[in-house]
Amino acid sequence: MKISVMNARFFGVCLLVTLAAPLWGQVTSEYTKTNRANAIELEQGDPDEPGGDWIRMRFQGFGGYDLLFLAGDARSWLNVVHDDQVSDLLSVTMEHAPGSFAHKANEVVEWRGTHQGKTFTPYAIIYRIAGTDESTGQDRTRLLVFHLKEGNAVFAGRAEGAGEGEKARAIADRNAP
Repeated sequence: MKISVMNARFFGVCLLVTLAAPLWGQVTSEYTKTNRANAIELEQGDPDEPGGDWIRMRFQGFGGYDLLFLAGDARSWLNVVHDDQVSDLLSVTMEHAPGSFAHKANEVVEWRGTHQGKTFTPYAIIYRIAGTDESTGQDRTRLLVFHLKEGNAVFAGRAEGAGEGEKARAIADRNAP
């Protein structure tokens, strides 16, 4: 069998890329559950007291980031914490929620990032938010995407409808380090 110089170079480049890929880091997702059982901190108001209908839970994330789940007045959202610096995401979450009384729709947060060896370095989070459509009274949901940059969480976009998971991951991966 005769191998041309061009084929040999192509094979060599492919081999180099294949062997070096783990060194560059593989883009993937990790997940955090945001339920009471997984909280590393939990504070709750007394619902029998005026203004006591609130809850605050902290969850360990990845790469030095933690998540704060905050709820009260029929609304809930996530804030992101890094080195005790809090990215307050209330306003942007309510702005991009699909209706009134926005609330975190499930217990899962997707983290997008890279693995290098055993270390996972996140660059974005994705989570589902729900809101009540006032015309139908039904909840609608969508995915919110936040980039993680230099200890801050910054709104990157939203996705809903058919293929929303893939769309949200594409938003998260856009401009990723």
